[in-house]
Amino acid sequence: AKRLKVHEQDFSREEELKLQIAAEKRKRPVIEDNFIGEPKEHIPPTEGNWLYLKYYHLTRAIHAFILALGTSMIFEFVVMSSIICSTVFLAMGTPAPEILGDPPGLGIPGILPAEFEAFGSWIFTGVFLLEALNRIFATGFFRPKQKGFPAYWEDGWNRIDFIVLCFAIADLH
Repeated sequence: AKRLKVHEQDFSREEELKLQIAAEKRKRPVIEDNFIGEPKEHIPPTEGNWLYLKYYHLTRAIHAFILALGTSMIFEFVVMSSIICSTVFLAMGTPAPEILGDPPGLGIPGILPAEFEAFGSWIFTGVFLLEALNRIFATGFFRPKQKGFPAYWEDGWNRIDFIVLCFAIADLH
């Protein structure tokens, strides 16, 4: 068996190639797909039919808009104002006669007419539904869609909001 001699030049060239390959690997986006960790790194398509590329760019633009809207201070202000108005609206409403009973002479009238209460209930439930859908589409429900933004269900307040929203939708009449 002949022994091959490795020249110093060959060894340095081999090491140089290994270093170049390692540097190229670091330049590529890291793709992770674990359930708990960060979302997949997004790699835009470079080829395909024109309709797919148009659809892709349109959906990315819509997602960027929804994310920007959901994280803006104006959106937070509108949501907090809706919560305060909804609380005042509920306080002015008629107490539930099915719970209190309605014996003659003890009827507790509300400040608002019943039709206005029903209309307000639909409006506020719709606003809170739009808020929840915006946050879900922007951040993902169980898994994060965007780096730096946790998924909707990871935040405890969002869980409470979602459960209350489900009851509010069930209560609409």
